[in-house]
Amino acid sequence: MRHIDDYGGGIIDSLFWRIAVKDDEIAFRSLFDQFFSPLCVFAHRYVEC
Repeated sequence: MRHIDDYGGGIIDSLFWRIAVKDDEIAFRSLFDQFFSPLCVFAHRYVEC
């Protein structure tokens, strides 16, 4: 796992670990809520072209 950096990478790595190892639904929901909207905006740029 990485060290905690200015962007909270340690927290994100911890959530991914909890999903992969412990099948933690709360960790999944946390990452989903944090990244779903920005990923949609990013993907929309490619679909729109």
